[in-house]
Amino acid sequence: VEVIYTRETDEFVDLWERGSIANRAEADLFVSIHADAFTSSSVRGASVFFLGLDRSDRSFEVMKEENQIYANSERIAYMVEDQLKNRAQRKSRGVRQKGLVVLYQSTMPAILVETGFLTNPAEKRYLTSDWGQSLIASAIYRAIKQYKQEQDESYSLKATSAND
Repeated sequence: VEVIYTRETDEFVDLWERGSIANRAEADLFVSIHADAFTSSSVRGASVFFLGLDRSDRSFEVMKEENQIYANSERIAYMVEDQLKNRAQRKSRGVRQKGLVVLYQSTMPAILVETGFLTNPAEKRYLTSDWGQSLIASAIYRAIKQYKQEQDESYSLKATSAND
């Protein structure tokens, strides 16, 4: 696995450009990692988003069935959510579909991970600690590893079926 960063410093990269960077690199997966903020300091937890419309929209369900990118985005989103909840012990705020600009430009499965809220003092301590960052990184890594294994198995089965 080769990791390509959209930025390596604390310098802002336009949201539209981030997905384009992944496209130019011909990436197989785009993961955008963030820390959130809110007006209330009591809000806490991690969320995972993938590009889409409202979940109740039947047209999105049809599109998902016809478009492997969105189905795979949803699959990796749930894998990351599971790992954040169980490995990193993050309160889950769920997996949601949203028309986020940072995901809109990517032409591969893509998710945005909100690791927690910097406006919550306890979460800020966790998110800025080496321990918290290690657990979050490990959770995301494990989900990506599981996703890659599933993709490799799927490609292997398709190749075997094509040769029969």
